[in-house]
Amino acid sequence: WFAVALPVATAGVSDHSGDVREGMRPSRILLADDLAVNAEIAGAFLRQAGHTVDVVIDGAQAVAAAQLAPYDLILMDIQMPVMDGLEATRQIRALPAPIGVTPIVAMTANVLPGQVAAFKGAGMNDHIGKPFKKDQLFAIVARWTWDLDAAPVVPNAGFNQAAFDELGEILDASTLDAYLTSLSVAIDELLASPSD
Repeated sequence: WFAVALPVATAGVSDHSGDVREGMRPSRILLADDLAVNAEIAGAFLRQAGHTVDVVIDGAQAVAAAQLAPYDLILMDIQMPVMDGLEATRQIRALPAPIGVTPIVAMTANVLPGQVAAFKGAGMNDHIGKPFKKDQLFAIVARWTWDLDAAPVVPNAGFNQAAFDELGEILDASTLDAYLTSLSVAIDELLASPSD
């Protein structure tokens, strides 16, 4: 038995003073969670912020709901009956755009590095740990549903010649061409998809 005195942490602690909803636009969100209390809390927070929220209780319902209505964001629990969040994400990712490219955020207490890597491997874009605070939820939603009209204009942010030249030194011409073509297609799909 021993005791260790540790200093109070200040690094990594964010001050969320001000409006955490800044830049967040009203969005349609699909929330998949089998625990009613989690769904009620998250749903209430999101509705309070002006979002429309549809709730399902398992991954199979999430896959079905994603095909019935256009969502701006899917918040997905990992451990659910019938179909877990990882398999649901894989199935959603297999669907054509815009459904298959909808941002999916894991909502889970499983946040060890290996677990987070599994989420990303299944196609999830991000994660938020449970239990979460309202400002953390708003921040993650804002990250994936930010308002293009409210985004600050950054001068000359579109093209970095030095980074492009470095990429050209690393990749052969055909690989670079394939990458640029796929990037162009992805941008076209994003621009063509409805914002609401």
